Amino acid sequence: GWAQTQSNVLTMALFWFAFTSIDALCGWIAYRLEPRRQPYPLFLLIAQRFVYRQLMYSVVLRAVNAALTGPSVGWGKLERTGRSEVGSAV
Repeated sequence: GWAQTQSNVLTMALFWFAFTSIDALCGWIAYRLEPRRQPYPLFLLIAQRFVYRQLMYSVVLRAVNAALTGPSVGWGKLERTGRSEVGSAV
């Protein structure tokens, strides 16, 4: 946790950079193996580390909260009246 970040931030940054570099290299290899030769979205791969994971954490926390507290809206059952009109076919 937080205690490790107070002592050696440079080492932590080097490990993060190495991990991200390996991840980018593996992504580049995967895109080179693709026969359609799409452009390699390096920026999106790196942005995923900062945006997508936090978004998924938010989704998971909201889902757990909804599961624990129950749905705020019921099933919305439609009342059947038997009154239906069929339009004329042209």
